[in-house]
Amino acid sequence: MPHVSSQPLEKKQVHQLNKNFIRLLASTVSGTREQALSELLTRTERLMIAKRLGMLVLISEGVSAYNIAKKLCLSTSTVARFEVKVEAGAFNKTLALLKKKESKSFILGILGELAAVPFEVQKRRSTRRNK
Repeated sequence: MPHVSSQPLEKKQVHQLNKNFIRLLASTVSGTREQALSELLTRTERLMIAKRLGMLVLISEGVSAYNIAKKLCLSTSTVARFEVKVEAGAFNKTLALLKKKESKSFILGILGELAAVPFEVQKRRSTRRNK
């Protein structure tokens, strides 16, 4: 889980930091953006974001919470919480972006990669035990 400082920022600071982050992502070309995200975010943070995006795609396609949780290694309560937010319109802009053909195929590719993650982790654990 990402570490968050216990020292709170002022709302104005948070707003400015978020604005700068969004500006960075919006103003760079795809390859540079990908490199920047790889440098800025830990593997865990990237995986967490990818799972959220995948979950949104699957929710929008009507996949059951149980199947989404199983496929993405999430709890059903997490998926249910996101379903409620989707129904309330909390992710309308994100879902509109994800519904574009190129975004959707990209996210579905990530989902395929995510499906392999539990097996990779399990393989590493068994390799460590055997040493």
